[in-house]
Amino acid sequence: MIRINVMTESLRDVLRSRAYRKANPEKICAYNKEWHKNHSDFLNAKSRAWKKKNPEKAKIMIQRWKREHPLQVAIIYHRRRARIAGAGGSYTVEQFKALGNICLCCGRGEVALSLAGLRLVPDHVVPIAKGGSNDISNIQPLCHGKDGCNNHKGARHIDYRGRHVRNQE
Repeated sequence: MIRINVMTESLRDVLRSRAYRKANPEKICAYNKEWHKNHSDFLNAKSRAWKKKNPEKAKIMIQRWKREHPLQVAIIYHRRRARIAGAGGSYTVEQFKALGNICLCCGRGEVALSLAGLRLVPDHVVPIAKGGSNDISNIQPLCHGKDGCNNHKGARHIDYRGRHVRNQE
């Protein structure tokens, strides 16, 4: 019987690399984060070049992301408005979700809101247009859509926090 060794040096390197990655996921993650931080200009330029070369695909990808992440889109929009107005503060999706999953005005939960064609959005207690900040301490979850509480509130200073007990659906 003749044995043929198909294990080349490059194949050994690949297998060794896979084993290291599997054994050290935290180190790999930290390395990747650091690499992306140090090479952000290169990555941004590469992304811009791809978007310029593939505008239709880029537009579709952006639209899909916006559809799948409406809360993040709202937060980005609020952050931009606050920056333009000179109002400080920012918050994350996790901080907003920690406020609860009901509208603080009408008390409807996410299930009832989705059945009514509404969704929860971040609302500024003191509107940015009237000098409010974009900090999480100035945010309350209200429903938005046709006949939503946020639509009725407008740019008035109304604080609904503490009005309903936050029960999780």
